[in-house]
Amino acid sequence: MEEPLPPTSPLWNLDNVILTPHISGNSARYHEKAAALFAENLQRYLEKRPLLNRLDRKRGY
Repeated sequence: MEEPLPPTSPLWNLDNVILTPHISGNSARYHEKAAALFAENLQRYLEKRPLLNRLDRKRGY
């Protein structure tokens, strides 16, 4: 797979795909923070509420 994902990739337009950034570094408590964010977004998904840290296509990130 090409990185970064080119704007022409069909993956950007699939409703059943979640794109996440490539992480090239690590920080203190990264896994703890990532797990907490995942748990929060899972709860939000189940409650049909907006997810945190969604891609803003107009901003490009």
